[in-house]
Amino acid sequence: MKHINKFLTALLILTLVIFSNALYADERPILIQGAMPSETDYMISKLTDAKEINIMQYKYVSGKFADYPVIISLTGSGSVNIIISTLKAIEEFNPVIIINQGTAGAHDPKLHTFDIVLGSDFMNTSRWQSLQKSAGEGADYRDIIYKGASYFNYVGDDERSEEIFLQSDENLLNIAHEVISTYKQGKISDGVIATSDSWERRIDRIKYLHSTYGTSCEDMETEPSSQVASMFKIPFLGVRVISNSSLHNEEFNPASGEACQKYVLEIVKQYISKSKIVK
Repeated sequence: MKHINKFLTALLILTLVIFSNALYADERPILIQGAMPSETDYMISKLTDAKEINIMQYKYVSGKFADYPVIISLTGSGSVNIIISTLKAIEEFNPVIIINQGTAGAHDPKLHTFDIVLGSDFMNTSRWQSLQKSAGEGADYRDIIYKGASYFNYVGDDERSEEIFLQSDENLLNIAHEVISTYKQGKISDGVIATSDSWERRIDRIKYLHSTYGTSCEDMETEPSSQVASMFKIPFLGVRVISNSSLHNEEFNPASGEACQKYVLEIVKQYISKSKIVK
């Protein structure tokens, strides 16, 4: 009898877990990331039933937007912060999609403050190997070979991807295109988002990256976040608003962060509507 009771108890627990997971699968939240409060505060203010969750030093705010679960993640700046905060968010919340958004410096001379770049591609401009140079031959930033994404690929544990560019999810990019007309503070275009832990202000190198690799802008988080999303096969979209341009002597404007958030929420509403996940 004890064995039967134990079996029935285990079966009940298993049933509840499966049922709970099935419900949760239908309610997997949308994760939206921003590095600074000026890149997240507006979105947080638009959540209903908002609840702050702190994991390590990282802040997440859960709530509802357009009657669907959304997590706003304040990631902190730079590659280490974005990698850890993205991993923790995936472990804790199991997001259905990830949108990394925020401010960026322009590389494309056609872009100005408040213009938005939809990241069709992402490039890590920190990961390169210099060509051999002897003492006295100098250190030219052009004498380098970019090594591409540094994550393990799916083939084997000791094989690494050497792709220079990672991409946004095609469906999410198309959805972002569908709501371009809602944005009135600048123009929106597809482009390459360059990511580095360094802030580049040398005009010649900015021009070199743009002319050689087609970079539109630079930030400190998009590409590493896209790597983590790729490993977990979670659809990813990168969105960056131009907050400054050394090419045009335009200094950092924090108001651009709110403009980007408003547009991202339009993307989220369209995603929810098209996915028909709101019952």
